[in-house]
Amino acid sequence: WYRGRWELRLAPPLSIIRLNDRARFAAIYIPLVTADAADILPPLAAAPTTTILLCYEGANDPTIWCHRRILAEWALTALDITINEWPYGRTGQLRM
Repeated sequence: WYRGRWELRLAPPLSIIRLNDRARFAAIYIPLVTADAADILPPLAAAPTTTILLCYEGANDPTIWCHRRILAEWALTALDITINEWPYGRTGQLRM
């Protein structure tokens, strides 16, 4: 279980968490978090070995999406920050 710092300002609100339409979800989610994300992500990007975006959806199935990838796509476009996925099948621990 993850025991590091949580940044709940980037978490989607419960009111949209179960939307099955990625475009609709993104249209609601991104405007809600962009101001906070613009403040939060640059310092985190400066420490990429100690920063993760955590989500409970599987990253190995391209039909499954989550806020983590939507935020990563926005960060690349808006802030020129690349957020990589942990490679599927990789094992080991992250050192925090």
